Amino acid sequence: MKCSKMTKRGRLTRTARTQGGISLIEVLVAVVVFALGMLGQAAFMLTAMQNGQQSRYRVIASYYAEELIGTALADTGNRANYAVTNSTCANASWTPCTAWLARVQRDLPSQSGANISVVVDAATGVMSVSIPWQGMDNGSDTPTYNTSTNLNLIGT
Repeated sequence: MKCSKMTKRGRLTRTARTQGGISLIEVLVAVVVFALGMLGQAAFMLTAMQNGQQSRYRVIASYYAEELIGTALADTGNRANYAVTNSTCANASWTPCTAWLARVQRDLPSQSGANISVVVDAATGVMSVSIPWQGMDNGSDTPTYNTSTNLNLIGT
């Protein structure tokens, strides 16, 4: 590549005139590549934040499920009162159940059509807890924490 030189009259030689816009195009391409990289990084950060929020909800749901199982385990005579159907306690006057349900509904975003369910099988002693919450897409995605345990086998 030839070096550009100025003539005696102050004009650029032919080589300098033909390369005059090249550095501007190079800068424009660099800016576009940088902008695309920043958009990719922003999308990655948004996905990471959404996944972090869903992980938080899963931890909250698991905590409340285990809390209810522990409470029912200690309250042997009243296990049937912890049943929940369609996000409503079977025994609406049973304060431990209604207080637990109110905390779950306060701390987790609810998904329309998805209901908290607690089934207590008196014959087998199995307690199943299902806690759904609103997913990332606010529609079809309904994450749910499910757990079950046999209350009669614990501590024997």
